[in-house]
Amino acid sequence: MRILLLTGGVIDIDASVSSRDMLVSGLIYWFSKKDYEIVTYNVNPLINGTQSPEDFLNDLPACDVLLLRLFTASWVVQNVQEIRERLGCKIVSFIEHKQDNMDLSVGFLKSTNPDIHIPFPYVEKYMINMEKDKNTILLDGQEENTVCMLKEITDWLSPLANTYKIYQLGGTPLAEYGEVIQKSNYKEYMENTAKMEFFIQTHKGSYEHSIIDMARRGIKVLVYPDLVAEEIITGLELPIYRNQEELIKLIENTKVKDVLNKMTPMEHIVNLLDERFKIYLN
Repeated sequence: MRILLLTGGVIDIDASVSSRDMLVSGLIYWFSKKDYEIVTYNVNPLINGTQSPEDFLNDLPACDVLLLRLFTASWVVQNVQEIRERLGCKIVSFIEHKQDNMDLSVGFLKSTNPDIHIPFPYVEKYMINMEKDKNTILLDGQEENTVCMLKEITDWLSPLANTYKIYQLGGTPLAEYGEVIQKSNYKEYMENTAKMEFFIQTHKGSYEHSIIDMARRGIKVLVYPDLVAEEIITGLELPIYRNQEELIKLIENTKVKDVLNKMTPMEHIVNLLDERFKIYLN
């Protein structure tokens, strides 16, 4: 059986720079241990407009299953039927939410009713829980084109500037007491954040894989509820705050929770997909 995985230009987890590439690298690693032929195809030229949809369709290699992790607005997801007719294969999505036009939708948010629900997926390689540096706080940085509270949170943390070391992921720090951890590949990002005591989500995203990266390694994750899906907050029992007083109180009193049994390692995910793909063969 041949599986075609749509990827970016990187399929090595060490060099990955996005959650897409990170998760796809995990799929490739574990599928390679089974009796499948794994083929990858770089979808970035189509996404950035240097490859036409016609050339993309004509260039796709034959497969039995096309496995993709792309946002619903992408050309690929919007034209799944045309791809299905071109390749004559099953098409499977692997993303946060259910995508209705797939043969199989594997989703991380149960509230969207995916065909297979995968709670909190993670790649095992760098999920190491090591001793933390006390009184360290990591802010998730600035994101444009979405709700971002970095400025407010930075201001709220100012009373702690003399007793806590405060870091920010990427960008320019909004206070002189902040120290930037430059954005990098996945390997360096995980190594540079491994000993943080606290992680504070500062912006809204589609799923926030950074929360999984932190919580899985025993880092205390604090969230403003409007920035994170409710089922992520309740599923991982994340402490929430809505103002400066509540945030500082959490930093002073929050204990580490073991969330390992709430998350899904990539090996288990591939085993689930393997069972479903065997049905396709019959």
